Amino acid sequence: MLFNSLGFYLFLMAAFSLWLLTPMRSRWLVLLGASYFFYFTWTPWFALILMFCSTVTWWGAIRLADIEATGRRKAVLATLVTVNLAPLFFFKYFNFFNDSLREIFALSRATYPVPHIALLLPVGISFYTFQAISYCADVYKGRIGPERHVGLFALYLAFFPKLLSGPIERGANLLSQLRNPRLFDNRLFVAGMQLFFWGVFKKIVIADRLGMYVDMVFSQPQAYWGKTAILAAWLFTLQIYCDFSAYTDMAIGCGRIFGIELSQNFNFPYLARSVAEFWRRWHITLTSWFRDYVYLPLGGNKVSPTRWGANIMVVFLLSGLWHGAAWNFVWWGGLHGLFYLIGIITEPFRLRLREFCSISGKAAAILQVLITFNLVSLAWVFFRASSIEDAFCLISHMFINLSLPVQIMGLRFSTYLACCFAVIFIVLELLQYWDAEHDYRCLRAIPTFLKFFAYVGGLLVISLLGLSSKQFIYFYY
Repeated sequence: MLFNSLGFYLFLMAAFSLWLLTPMRSRWLVLLGASYFFYFTWTPWFALILMFCSTVTWWGAIRLADIEATGRRKAVLATLVTVNLAPLFFFKYFNFFNDSLREIFALSRATYPVPHIALLLPVGISFYTFQAISYCADVYKGRIGPERHVGLFALYLAFFPKLLSGPIERGANLLSQLRNPRLFDNRLFVAGMQLFFWGVFKKIVIADRLGMYVDMVFSQPQAYWGKTAILAAWLFTLQIYCDFSAYTDMAIGCGRIFGIELSQNFNFPYLARSVAEFWRRWHITLTSWFRDYVYLPLGGNKVSPTRWGANIMVVFLLSGLWHGAAWNFVWWGGLHGLFYLIGIITEPFRLRLREFCSISGKAAAILQVLITFNLVSLAWVFFRASSIEDAFCLISHMFINLSLPVQIMGLRFSTYLACCFAVIFIVLELLQYWDAEHDYRCLRAIPTFLKFFAYVGGLLVISLLGLSSKQFIYFYY
């Protein structure tokens, strides 16, 4: 049941109606039942893995808090992390490492006896596994106390708006809201519906139409050259942002309908002036997760420069592997790690260069944003390509036959339409960014009747020009 499907709209209406009619003290039961029903609509046995992780993590965290001996506490934490990672490793990474070993054995013409196992990846497992691990680590560190209500903890992991693709919530934020539910808030409900349908617009009107052109080029990278290859990379950069941020908007919007505020996951990432800043703005809950539970335990920046650089690369390589069990994702993460380190190391030189060229102020900011955008777009090629070979093929083609016109083939209408809406989206993003800098004074000053016509117009565009149910990109990884 996709967020952008009629079935989900009906499910959301039913769940909200039942939630509204239920006494406050029992509303968590409605949300828990709705969350598991939502997950059951994918593949029923997926829910068994979620139940297992929820039960073990809930019980183990209570034991962790009750134990005083440091050695035993570390052993319990290690066990909890291992138990949570085991299903993720088996379903997502077993074949990746297994097939990689088979290729290594094949180089020496040796026999490798372990076969490839056809496995169906449980949707959302990467997200709720990381959420369970962060919860255990926070209990271990004493940042939060263990949740002793098994139902509330199960809802913490399974809450359906964020279950499949985040945000990756911390216990301190979400559990406290589940323990102390709000009364129905009309303003929060309206804000949630606005954000939800803004996400629908970004997904089915912009992202999915951009995806038609992107799919055409990336399915046959050897057939496209020059400006066509460059345009496909740029359009995928916009597509994945509109697609993933659309899911986040819809998830946060759903949460607000039920009086729950989920964490922000994006903060105008393509306006970043460096790759380091990009990762402070993109997939914020994942970035902060790797910072708190991988980077800092490795020593962070309180180590030698060489060790610090290694820590950065470990984080980015693991981030790449988290996104997908294939070597092109490792390359994608590694590229971001290199861009990050090169950006930090060369910062004094680049500052002197800008001073020498008399580039400062807005001109310098625009130049930095454009360079960062293109570096990120280059890395996205490895994320989107079916293989490393395809990624290198498309990148090499970007610099050949630049005089050839852009190839659109039979997708002229959809491509032009998607590009028009992408331009509108970029303008709206810039206006929102500027308005956010001024405490949203302009947005609040818009008359109600104009907002009404904007909402009606948006719904008409969604109805007439939106594409039918297509999976979100992050569901594939």
